Amino acid sequence: MENMRSIYRDHVSMILSHPGMEFRPTEQELVYEFLIPKNSGEYLNDHINEVNLYGLNPFDLPQTDSFTYSGRRGTQIRWYYYVATASINDQDGKRISVGGYWKKKGCGISVEGNGGVVIGAKRSFVFYATDSVGGAIRTNWIMQEFSLFRNPEPPFVLCRLYRRSTVSPVEVMDLRQGDDTNFDE
Repeated sequence: MENMRSIYRDHVSMILSHPGMEFRPTEQELVYEFLIPKNSGEYLNDHINEVNLYGLNPFDLPQTDSFTYSGRRGTQIRWYYYVATASINDQDGKRISVGGYWKKKGCGISVEGNGGVVIGAKRSFVFYATDSVGGAIRTNWIMQEFSLFRNPEPPFVLCRLYRRSTVSPVEVMDLRQGDDTNFDE
């Protein structure tokens, strides 16, 4: 089992060292190959940093910690971090952060391993920026938090952050009016 993890980590290191290659772990890989070893104290050379995410504004995340991801919505930049559970300030389902808060979106889902065994949980959060008057504005920042199943107080959770790309219907209409391209063909 440990040999397979070592092979996987070597594979990730090789991918990240080649230009044009992507770091695209599945939810199962995030929990099994990264979060479980991190919480058990195993040495990891996995290129994911440990930070106090709630001490950062998502708009200020360093580009050096990011990974490019090409998916069905085009190219996105994603950030992966280990976050110490002791740094999480949870108030009424909101995670208080610098410049705003992360609000839980929906209910968590299970992350299943081989054979359908539940190995972790995934919760999604949306960042709301707050202003000096106390108002909050929903942003397009999404955080997916992965935690271990049946571990009441693990030292770390793993967070994947990205900006959701959205185009409103008004923007689509503006694009159609300003361009001769026929979008209906």
